Amino acid sequence: MKILSSLLLGSAVFFVLISRLLAADLSLNSAGAPYAPLDAPKQTDTLVGPLSAEDRRDLIREFKGLLALGLRSESYERWDGRSMADCAAPENRSERWHYRCEVITAQCNGFYYFYSSEDRRAATLQQVEVKVHASESQLMDDFKTFLRKLFGRERVLEPQEARLPARGAVRHWATHQDTADLFMDISENPAGVVRFVWKRAPLASAEQARADLKTGS
Repeated sequence: MKILSSLLLGSAVFFVLISRLLAADLSLNSAGAPYAPLDAPKQTDTLVGPLSAEDRRDLIREFKGLLALGLRSESYERWDGRSMADCAAPENRSERWHYRCEVITAQCNGFYYFYSSEDRRAATLQQVEVKVHASESQLMDDFKTFLRKLFGRERVLEPQEARLPARGAVRHWATHQDTADLFMDISENPAGVVRFVWKRAPLASAEQARADLKTGS
């Protein structure tokens, strides 16, 4: 009974917080508002086929909540999501990140990667990934509407051009310091799952520099 009560409370708080996010203007200028989802029971099955209106609303809320946790490039010590995330240091020394944190909602996973800051004095949030366990491509049109408030208009790339394990077009954003991609990821599930990857400086600029060196541009 105690566990059930905790889950019900977590779910209630989750939707209160996300309703505030939906009412807010999702933009970089409003970054940092404390709208964050709490852990929820995990559904392991990918939603395949057309979504019901209720499922679509829930997925949009979960996606926005997980994205909101990554709006500020905070240090690991100051990041608001630590209290609701499972965080770990890399086991393999070849990894460049210092910490990876995961937040699980009913149908999504949010991953938050902390890399060295430019002055090397702290590990800051420089990569955000949200995986939505649903294979309906229409969701990407739903998500891109408010992603444009963060990054502006996107480019549409073929998977080969984007170098991503995608089915169908990749929505790609690039600003003076960030890159972001929204696509149907088929690397783990043939049905595909909607995946969003956001990299910010200095990680994004360093990766772009390495890509330019490889292509000779």
